[in-house]
Amino acid sequence: MRSLFSPLFGAILLAGCTEFPELDAAVSDAARRAPYPELAPVEDILVDPTPTRLGDEADEDYLKWRAQRLRQKARALRGAVVSDVTRAELAAAKQRAEELRPERAEAEETPADPATVTPVAPPLPEVEPTDLLEL
Repeated sequence: MRSLFSPLFGAILLAGCTEFPELDAAVSDAARRAPYPELAPVEDILVDPTPTRLGDEADEDYLKWRAQRLRQKARALRGAVVSDVTRAELAAAKQRAEELRPERAEAEETPADPATVTPVAPPLPEVEPTDLLEL
């Protein structure tokens, strides 16, 4: 693994040292002769001096319709997440679980009768140590 890593690493290092003439040729002579761009203050770039406006009545009507639609969605989301039917089903399931808990605890406390328990696998035959030597 180490012998494979060394030549591969060397090839990657050599590839990083090559020149890219097509990138250098992409800059035109006019761009090379152009003066350095003038720097502007950040405040002038970030702030838009022109005030924004709504536009004509069609834009205003659309915005009113959109606001009304969003209010309707907000009203619909304020409702109950779980319906009354689902809430009743959950309460019934919880009550049933509470009823079953004492029965399960009693069943775990009483030991099972070994005669009534079905074994998972048949018992293994008895093997004497001398039988193993014959193999």
